Formats: sequence, C-alpha cells, structure tokens
Amino acid sequence: MTSDESSRLVLFSADCHAGPELDALGPYVDPRHAGDFADYLALTRAYDAEIAEMFAGRREAAYEEIHRVFIERDTVPGLADPAEHLRDLEADGVVGDVIFPQGVVPFADYPSQPGMLPPIGYVATPELHAAGCRAYNRWLAEFCSHNPGRHAGVGVMPIRDVDAATREIEWCHGAGLRGMSLPPVSEAHPYFNDPRYEPIWATCARLDLPLSAHGASTRFYGHGPDSLPIALAEVDFFGRRALWFLIFSGVFERHPGLRMVFTEQRAGWVSPTLAYLDDIYRSSVAGIARALPRSPSDYFATNCFIGASFLSATEAEARHRIGVTKLMWGSDYPHPEGAWPWSRESLRRTCADMTDAEMRLVLGANAMTCYGMDAAVLARAAAAVGPTLAELRQAPGEVPPGAHLSWAFRSTDMWT
Repeated sequence: MTSDESSRLVLFSADCHAGPELDALGPYVDPRHAGDFADYLALTRAYDAEIAEMFAGRREAAYEEIHRVFIERDTVPGLADPAEHLRDLEADGVVGDVIFPQGVVPFADYPSQPGMLPPIGYVATPELHAAGCRAYNRWLAEFCSHNPGRHAGVGVMPIRDVDAATREIEWCHGAGLRGMSLPPVSEAHPYFNDPRYEPIWATCARLDLPLSAHGASTRFYGHGPDSLPIALAEVDFFGRRALWFLIFSGVFERHPGLRMVFTEQRAGWVSPTLAYLDDIYRSSVAGIARALPRSPSDYFATNCFIGASFLSATEAEARHRIGVTKLMWGSDYPHPEGAWPWSRESLRRTCADMTDAEMRLVLGANAMTCYGMDAAVLARAAAAVGPTLAELRQAPGEVPPGAHLSWAFRSTDMWT
C-alpha cells in the first residue's frame, strides 16, 4: 500500500442532525414565555397521544417496520448528548458535521415534517416564533461547544420579523454557529424576492455565514397510501425553491459573497434545473437578462453549494457538470434514509470513479471550506478515525443488513 493509499480521509458530513426532546428546550425559553411554552408542550403531547391512538392496530407489516425504525432513529442518544453524538460519528469514520435541527423548534407548527400526518395548525405570534428560535439556537451553541472545532451548527431564524432575524444572526455568529437555516418559500411569510429581506442577506454576507435550505415538506397529503409518494414527489421542489427566488431577484448580484447551500436534496436535479433557469434567463419574454448581468448557472457556480446527502454513484458521476468544488457529501445522521452507520460501505459504491483529490473535496474539504471549519483540527481527528483511501477503493459488498431503507445505496440519482 502506498503512502497516499494509507493516508486517512477527512470525512466531514454536510448534513447531520441534533436536537433534544421538546421539553428539554424549556430551560432555554425566555422566562417571560414559560407559560406559553407549557401550553405548547401540552398541545404537542396531546397530539402525539391522539395520533398514536388513531394508528393503533391499523398498521400493515411494512408500515410497522418503517414506523419502528423511524422511532428508533428519533431516539438515538447522540441527538441530545454531544459525547454520544461524536462517538457515533467517529465509529462511522466521520470527524465532524454540519448540524441541522432534529424534531420541532419551540412554537413552530407541529409536527416539523407533516407528510402523512396533519399539522396541529399552531400559528405563533412573531414574538413567540422568535423566542422559539432563540431557545433552539442557544441549546445548539451549547451542544457544539462540547466538541470545539468539530461541528458547524446551523442556527434558525425568525423569518417573519426581519429585525429579530438579523439580531439572531448576529447572536449566532458571536456564539460560534457556522450558518443560518433559510425556511422554505411559503405563503406563511412574504416570498424571498421581497425587498424586506435585504438586511438578512446583507448580514449573512457581512458575517460570512452561509444560508442553508434543508429539504423538507411543509404540507399534509392525507392518510392514504398515496400520501408518502406525493410527499416524495414534491419535497425536493419546496426545498430548492429559494434558488430561483434569490437568483432572479438579484440577491447574489447585490451580495457576491453570500453563500447558499441546498442540503438533503440529492444532486441529480442541479444540471437540468440550471439549464431550465438559463433558458428562462435567455428568453426575450422573461426579459430578466436586462436586469441581471449573469446567467443562473453562473450565480450557482459562484454562490451555491449542494449538500448531496446519501450521495449515489450516478450523482457522483455528474460531479463535473455540477462542479466538483460545489458538491458536498452528507451522512444524514441519524435518519434511516441516510448513510449512517454504513458510510464506509456506501462510499465504496459512490467513489469508485473519483480521483483521490476529488474524494477529498467532495467527502469533506468542500463543506469545511463552505462553513469555515479549521481543517487542521479535523485532520488531527481523521488521523485516528478516518477511513483510508485504500478502504474506500475496495470493491463494494452486499448492502448491509438493515440498510434497505437507506437511500445511500441507490443505483440512480433519485429514489431507487
């Protein structure tokens, strides 16, 4: 084995999750809102009990398995315990991660990803919305502080109150968080081409904090067998919708240093979507070329990254069309659709066609650059736990037992 083959890769996941049970966020809620939080907690618990009763005894065997696995993953100790979190990552060969919320942020509508479950329809006041964001961000900053240099925490912002959002962005930056989550485009707040959001774009650009859109469905599709496939058909659209809002409204033109990450999105959509947006840009009917000096694909190349969680081999083959420095692998810890705890096994399928330099970029360096991580800290950790190039060059074996729900072993760039 050559020295290059034996050198260890710095696996830095661009998509992982952390968050405690909802009641554990109570101490982080401003005492002025303690009564509101108690009411909200009671409402969510009553909802959970109602849903459990509604589904009791009515599940098919296949649904039972999916339900069981999701419950198991939702209760992994590493979601709330920073020591357990890091142990889980390192056992998978991963030295650090970008952390997105797990579960619900206080005072948000519940559940956080409806899909097959109806939301409770809770609409918080802007003040409570901001208080919930502050509570989660303070918990997250404390969580990340236990393992310095290993986590890029992504804060959440109260998008409905721009002044509160900019204050929260400033606080997150000062507390060491590494990015801010941009909620999906929604009718619940003005669209992102509205000029009112200019202070948010300017603040993130000034503080060098990337915005991240994490794919999630915000709609309820009913209880039938069609609900999940409908959710899957639409989830990525809502997760990436901010792309054309920010491009065509000139956000990247006004703020050339602003970075935008689209995470848990897979990657096969990037090239055809950019070709479609470029065609709109060239259209005389749209007329947008008179206002924007560059094409959508140009703005993507300079301002955007794609967090291709559970990266497939066919997506990796498209890396040159997407941009090798734009593509970021993620394990999606601890979600069952992700690569954890089989990241090495899945990457043997993904990386077969990559050069050593490309593997280093896609599997860690791109995300570390995007989120401003200290490469030396992570390299020292990788010397102990990272996989070698030779390990990931091994021929892939069978899909590991229990991994049949994971999308990390797909043979296409989408679902299968």
